[in-house]
Amino acid sequence: MKKILLALTLLFSSCAFAGSELELNKVKLPEAISLIYSEVLKVPYMLDPQLVNDERMITFRLTPDIDEREFVTRYLGNMNIRIWTKKGVDFIAPYTPKEPVKPRYTWTYTPQYRSVAYLSDILGGYVSGSFNNSGAVISDDSLKGSSGASNYINPVEYRSSGVLFNVTPSIKSRTMDLKIQQQLSNFVTTETGVNNSPTLIKRDVTTEVSLADGDIILLGGLAEQKDSKASSGWSVFGSRTSESNKTDIMVMLQVRKVDRSRATPRSAARSGELFRDNLN
Repeated sequence: MKKILLALTLLFSSCAFAGSELELNKVKLPEAISLIYSEVLKVPYMLDPQLVNDERMITFRLTPDIDEREFVTRYLGNMNIRIWTKKGVDFIAPYTPKEPVKPRYTWTYTPQYRSVAYLSDILGGYVSGSFNNSGAVISDDSLKGSSGASNYINPVEYRSSGVLFNVTPSIKSRTMDLKIQQQLSNFVTTETGVNNSPTLIKRDVTTEVSLADGDIILLGGLAEQKDSKASSGWSVFGSRTSESNKTDIMVMLQVRKVDRSRATPRSAARSGELFRDNLN
C-alpha cells in the first residue's frame, strides 16, 4: 500500500493546479495541452497530428491574476504553435514564422579630405553596386546618297584663344579641392602646309590646390614675351628699331561655399562684393 501511495505522489508532483492556478514542470507538450484545456480553459480543441508525438517539455506557473488564454497563447506562440478558434473550437497547429527582413539603411557621407573617386575605390571591395557608371543609348542614322558619287569634306574646328581660365572644384566637408587651368594662346599665320588654316600657339599651366572656405590664393607663372625688330632706309643711313613686350598673368582667387537652398540670382554679385571687402 505504501508503494502505491509513493507512486501516486511521484506522478502528481510534476503538476499542481487549483482553480485558475496551474504549475507544470517538465511535462511533455501533448500532455500539457490536454491538462490546460481540461482544467483551465475548459473548451473543446483539436490538436494537429504533427504535435501528437512532440517530445518538447513544458514548464511554467500560472497564477489567478493572469489571463489564462493570453498566457497560453503567448507561451505556445514562442514555440511556433498557433491557436485559432473556429465555431467555438480551438485548433492548435505548428507554423513556420516568416524570416525577418533585414533592414537596409542609407547613409549620405560627405567627404572631408579624400576625393569621391578615392572613397569609391576603397568601398568597391566591400559594398556591392556600381560606382560612376551610366548607360548609353546609341541610334544609327541613315543617310541617302547617289551611287558612285563622292564629296570632299573639309572639317572645320573652332578653337578658343586668348586668356582662358578654367576651374574644376571638388567640394568636401572641410576643404575644397580646385583644379585650375590657365592658358594663354594666339593664332599665327601658317607658313607651311597644304591649306590656309592658322596655327594655334598656346602656353598653359595646371595647378591643383586644397583650400578652406574663404581662402584667397595668388597664382602666377604664366608669361608671354614678344620681341620685334624693324629696319628702314639704306643699310648705312637707315634706322633700326626693336621692341620687347612681356606679359605676366597673375590670378587672385577666393573660394566660398554657396548654400543652394539660400542661393539667389545676386549670389555671384554678393561674392564679388565680399571679395572686394576683404581686399580693402
